[in-house]
Amino acid sequence: MAIKFNIKDGKVFYEVRVESRSRINRDIRAVRKDVGDFTFVSDTDTQVRLNRLEAKLSGDARLDVSRREGEGILWGDLVERWELEGL
Repeated sequence: MAIKFNIKDGKVFYEVRVESRSRINRDIRAVRKDVGDFTFVSDTDTQVRLNRLEAKLSGDARLDVSRREGEGILWGDLVERWELEGL
């Protein structure tokens, strides 16, 4: 999880990036990112909104990983297991 700030053409932009990875299959991962400019009122308001955005993106990424885990074993993984273990 990362919140970065950039200045471009006199405007301040933010980038929030979140990555989630499966504990079951490390090949399954999801990345969510949002970029925008600051139109917020105060520093505390800005930090609160960015933290909420980060939490939302994190939840979306975890939900995607969970959904993909529930789809079952991938065909390539099944063939690999069959070849290695002689299923």
